[in-house]
Amino acid sequence: MRPLRNRLLASMFIVIMLGLALGAVVGCRRAAEPSQANDNGDPTSRTGGPAAKNPFQHSVSLPDGTIVHSGRGSVAWKDMDLSLSTIGFEKSGDPIPKIVGNHAVVVTKDLVKLKDRPAVLVLVERTQPAAAGPAKPTYEYWLIVNGDDPQRSDMGLAYSIIGMVTGDQKKAREELLSIGPNWELPF
Repeated sequence: MRPLRNRLLASMFIVIMLGLALGAVVGCRRAAEPSQANDNGDPTSRTGGPAAKNPFQHSVSLPDGTIVHSGRGSVAWKDMDLSLSTIGFEKSGDPIPKIVGNHAVVVTKDLVKLKDRPAVLVLVERTQPAAAGPAKPTYEYWLIVNGDDPQRSDMGLAYSIIGMVTGDQKKAREELLSIGPNWELPF
């Protein structure tokens, strides 16, 4: 089980790195997610006042009290490994293929409602790059809410909860939707 998981993680790393390289070429960008904490770990600015809300950071609270933060790796939970991401995209055309990256096929795309905002739930089938050799595809659920990029009017920011399915695919879908209302976005 461990060698398979290690191969999957290595494959995901390769896919992410290729996606980042392609993003730099076509003008997409992955948003930086700097920490808002001062030297004491306090969420205040260095001047002592409250920190400005970072438009790239978001988090989700799991029912067991675990908080998953964007840009801080994945957390194993129920039938998936969860991670959060903020991805910049050009507003022209359908952003979903740009958001989910290379070697990914959108299997399903459903509009869902989270609290008071619309979201898209996407099931992605991801394969390894040809150079990595044949392997079984992996499946990921992406819960995506789009926002505006505060620095560029022609760009948007896709806030995503990504669940790489490690167990039952149907259960993973429902589990991801169940934590959607606990998602803290910067807007």
